Amino acid sequence: MHEATPVMMVIDKDEINLLAIKRVLQEAQIRVSDKCEVLVHREAQYDVDAATDRRAQNTAGNIAAQECMRFEGEARIESSYRQAKERRYSMYAMHPDTAEQLLKAVDMLIERSGPRLQFYSRATSVAPKTVRNKS
Repeated sequence: MHEATPVMMVIDKDEINLLAIKRVLQEAQIRVSDKCEVLVHREAQYDVDAATDRRAQNTAGNIAAQECMRFEGEARIESSYRQAKERRYSMYAMHPDTAEQLLKAVDMLIERSGPRLQFYSRATSVAPKTVRNKS
């Protein structure tokens, strides 16, 4: 009789570097500071604070647009009275509360599994199959 050869499965070990994910999320934050005067009257102080907030919003928006916006391409468009084209741009936007929740989730995973999340699986290939906004 022949002896049966044991069947061995090929198993890969996948790894996710959680500290790298956390670092990327933290580095994506834009910080802005501005100085303003302190006034005695509340109504006047409210106006000064509101103007300071608007300047900070404009500054942060300009930084985000300059550093994070991506040119997606251009195309000619129809116009009855002149030559025209449309230029397309995109930028990821994430609310600060969403980013903080992601950071908390990554912290929890790090606490439970260490800085690298490892798991055994069959060989995997991850490829995006969705198309970003086409409009």
